[in-house]
Amino acid sequence: MWVDENAEMPSGESRKYGVKINVYAKQDVAVSPVESANSRYFTFDVETGTITGYSDDGPKDLVIPSTIKGVEVKAIGANAFVNKGRTTLTIPNTVTSIGEGAFNNNQFSDEEAFIYQRKEDGSIDYTKIVSYGGAKKDNVTIPNGVTTIGNSAFQSVGLNSVTFPESLTSIGVSSFQSNNLTTITIPKNVTYIGVNAFFDNPLTEINDETVTNFDWKSITVRDDITIKIPRNKNISHIWQYDETTTSSTFCVTGEEVTCKEIEAPETYEAGTIIKYKVNDTLEKYFHVMFDNGGTLTLQQRENTIYQTAWYKESNDNSKGPVTVLQALESATNNWTNVLDQTYTMGSTTFKDNAYTGCKRNTSYTMLCSKNTYTLGSRTVKARMITVQEANILGYYDRLHHPIWMYNYLYDSIKYKGTINQSGGEYGDNLAYWVMNAYSDRTTDGCSVNSQLLTMFSTNDIRLGARAVVVINK
Repeated sequence: MWVDENAEMPSGESRKYGVKINVYAKQDVAVSPVESANSRYFTFDVETGTITGYSDDGPKDLVIPSTIKGVEVKAIGANAFVNKGRTTLTIPNTVTSIGEGAFNNNQFSDEEAFIYQRKEDGSIDYTKIVSYGGAKKDNVTIPNGVTTIGNSAFQSVGLNSVTFPESLTSIGVSSFQSNNLTTITIPKNVTYIGVNAFFDNPLTEINDETVTNFDWKSITVRDDITIKIPRNKNISHIWQYDETTTSSTFCVTGEEVTCKEIEAPETYEAGTIIKYKVNDTLEKYFHVMFDNGGTLTLQQRENTIYQTAWYKESNDNSKGPVTVLQALESATNNWTNVLDQTYTMGSTTFKDNAYTGCKRNTSYTMLCSKNTYTLGSRTVKARMITVQEANILGYYDRLHHPIWMYNYLYDSIKYKGTINQSGGEYGDNLAYWVMNAYSDRTTDGCSVNSQLLTMFSTNDIRLGARAVVVINK
């Protein structure tokens, strides 16, 4: 307020006062932008409240109005602002939906580069990225907490390198199509990658840390890219037969001169030897039975337990190998680095009803019959191999059997052979129990015995058992 007290007043008039006001607008105060003269630069669907385009003549500082033509702005359509070269962005809280790739390939700062989906109340959903409008093209790091990258979110933005967060679970269709990526690492929690997600990139290598068996050809539209699957950190060694050697000795233990150590293969062959850390302090040797895509089914190289009766030392197999299973479960319940398995004896379909009973014919081939015994549902760290699994692996008779399945059945001193009731060197070193029993002989259980699957009386003998476990690759 100002007063010119020295001004000379005309006769009969009183002294006048005036007010001088300066008004300042602070730019970093967040307010919802309202309709302005710039609204003319937007292409707008008044029926749906959706912005579908923007004129190249519009301001570099992109401010989305909350209303256009008196209609509230509720949505931003797919590709509405793609390739516009805008430098800043303000979105009002009236917007509750942003379409695929809406702001791709602009020049926004790192703080505004990631465009997140909006919720129904207009707030930001920081778990889903729907578009990337950043000026930065190298070493782009997607923030932790993001779980979903939407369809076409990074398509054609000139991206040279990107790092994904551990929180990420889903990568949308065409999400990184047509960029300059040469290598990528997919974090372990990703369970979905859409088709063409990395199409039209000069990729040479993909590091897949997941347990999902992705169809990389449909994702990249190429089949000449090296796919690296970093092995489970608890796998310390992997051995296979070295075909360059002249020895006829097979590689069945990992210790033979014919064994060669290898890196983690994309697909494991049956019989591959693995040294695995089953808990923080204990390592064991295993053979691969099956490669299930993201997991491996393994059998321990040696017996896990010894001198164990089939069922309470009674001459009866009708209730299944309760005593053996309980002993095996007890011996492995601290194997924290193997996955839990749940099965129901006699009813679970697995490898052709693998948990059912079985019988044999005159050619020593095991024929399976259903529901010889039922033990109910069991959730365990380890179980025993089944006859059906052994058959799938090629174990039929004296002429058809993988050597690795019956290794260590003779060296009784080194591998804990025992003396059976008749006094011979027999017992758990000569054979180990199999999950199945004989349906036509109620006193016999199945076992791997030297070079064939055979029967042992559930009363006369105590055998060992080898843990069958499942681990992540």
